[in-house]
Amino acid sequence: MSEKTKNKREWVKTAAIIFLSVMLVLTFFSQTIMNYSLPIVTAQYINSGQISAKVRGSGKIESADLYNVQIPETRDIQSIEVKKGDKVEKDQVMIHLQDKESDELKKAKEELETLQVEYKKALLDGGISDFVYYDAVAGKEDSTDGYRAKIKAAKARVENLDAQILALKNQQLTGSYDEASLDAKIANAQTAMSNAQAKMEGSNVTAPSTTYANANEAKAAMDNAARAMEAAKITRDNAQVSMNERYDVISNLQTAYNKRVSLDTADSTTADTLFDDWLSDPANASINAAMPTGHDAASIKSEIDNLNGTPATTPTGTPSAGSYHELVDSYNTAQAAYEAAYKLYADAAAAYNSFGAASSSQGAYNSAKSEYDNAKSNYDNLVQMKANATLSGKDLENKIAQLENEKTKASTDLEQLLKDIPGEIELNSTARVLKEKQEELQKLLDNAIGATIDAPIAGTIVDVNVVSGGKAEANATVVTIQPENKGFTLSVPVTAEQAKKVSVGSIAEVQNSWYYNDITVELKKIQNDPANPGKSKLLVFDVSGDVSAGQELSISVGSKSQGYDMIVPNSAIRSDNNGKFILIVESKSSPIGNRYYASRVDIEVLAEDDTSTAISAPIDSWQYVITAANKPVEAGKQVRLQD
Repeated sequence: MSEKTKNKREWVKTAAIIFLSVMLVLTFFSQTIMNYSLPIVTAQYINSGQISAKVRGSGKIESADLYNVQIPETRDIQSIEVKKGDKVEKDQVMIHLQDKESDELKKAKEELETLQVEYKKALLDGGISDFVYYDAVAGKEDSTDGYRAKIKAAKARVENLDAQILALKNQQLTGSYDEASLDAKIANAQTAMSNAQAKMEGSNVTAPSTTYANANEAKAAMDNAARAMEAAKITRDNAQVSMNERYDVISNLQTAYNKRVSLDTADSTTADTLFDDWLSDPANASINAAMPTGHDAASIKSEIDNLNGTPATTPTGTPSAGSYHELVDSYNTAQAAYEAAYKLYADAAAAYNSFGAASSSQGAYNSAKSEYDNAKSNYDNLVQMKANATLSGKDLENKIAQLENEKTKASTDLEQLLKDIPGEIELNSTARVLKEKQEELQKLLDNAIGATIDAPIAGTIVDVNVVSGGKAEANATVVTIQPENKGFTLSVPVTAEQAKKVSVGSIAEVQNSWYYNDITVELKKIQNDPANPGKSKLLVFDVSGDVSAGQELSISVGSKSQGYDMIVPNSAIRSDNNGKFILIVESKSSPIGNRYYASRVDIEVLAEDDTSTAISAPIDSWQYVITAANKPVEAGKQVRLQD
């Protein structure tokens, strides 16, 4: 072989080596560059083990059935004897109150006193008649129809007198009257009276009572008795006021007498000075006002006897005029009159109530009665006009003058009635308000509490909402008590997905249960979380055992643990429109090493907890499953394993 041919072969061999080396280098770098552009994934083997599908959480224990202690009146706080966490027994003193009336009671008394003054002023108003006064005192109130009927009757009286006067004046001028026309009017008035009488009888019933003929008689007797009863009550109350005032004076004098006797006994030489000094004390002003001219014991005793007016000091053996004992007799007499009037009222009321049918048809009767009264008034007027028709000369003039006087009085009565009715309505309205205020005051007195607020039940103090020196507002909670042997609640916020894993009635496990003594936590309800409505839920548990309000508690609740062959981290579970799946790592060999690809495997979820999921899938349990990646991973695409 020639040297030239030999050199040519060497050159080809060298070129081939260089070409292959360059290609190898290019292939290596291109593979490295491609690897760095692939998704980097984290993967781990599928495991076997236990899954507990439990929800875990914690919360603060709250009282399930708190007792809020309230008082019905506003009072000032003097001192507080309990604090949060204290255990109290039933009736144990919790709070001391200042010993004075509540704001509500003072206000009610002031309002009642103001109303009483206004009512008395209205009763003494000279603009109302005595009839209205006694009706108001008796509490009698007419209906609107009744008032209208009274006004109508009063106006009819004036109009009838006007008609009579006009007829007589015409007669005086013409010397005659239309007898036929007048007779026809009288006949029509008689017919109207008869019709009204029939309506009255039809609306009433025969009395089952032997005392009264019908319900209206019983009602009238009842009204009269009510007035008599109220009048007797006023007399009795006035006598009682006078009696009490006289008693106070005698009591003050008795105190002064006792003081003077004690000073005389101790040292009669200084008794006058010391006694006068004692009387000048502002605290004894009422006693000083009651003193007679002489300040010695005998003078004071004589004044007491005179004011008492006891039979022993009078020759006749009867109380002295104006004496305390006479006032007592007056009071007893008025009380007896009141009781007698009350008995009459009670009897009449019982009789009235026995007229059931008549009572129920009282409205119809009143209407018919008003119609009858108007018809009778018209009839009487026409009859009087006919009787007047025979008058002449001086008799006619006198009759006209008489009727004009009667008309003046009837007009005055009408004016007074138009004043009386609004006055009576206002008085009755004030009386109703006064009665309501009296009932309100009595209710406050009945509900008034003493100088302490006591525990109504045994239990543990959860909250004290007042402070010493402050106020306890009416109907506001002053102390909250957790009743003894009552349960607690625990609220645990969870996600909506976690809430689906539990069911009402499940018993929760308490973390560090060894620390607690006989504690039970049961799920009672699942509700929306007010702090995050629509997204979160609240698991509300009933808690019993050795716990207290405000204590933190951590629990887990759900199904019991169970063994599974394939368990993967929750992060490995993926889903799309075709369902849930995982991505496993498959390797393929190449001239320069293994390449890794993501492969989809459809799965069925058997169970899951907060970290892991048990699955069923058509793969071997030793497969490598992707749990995380630095960028989206697609099935069938190459990936790079995390170093």
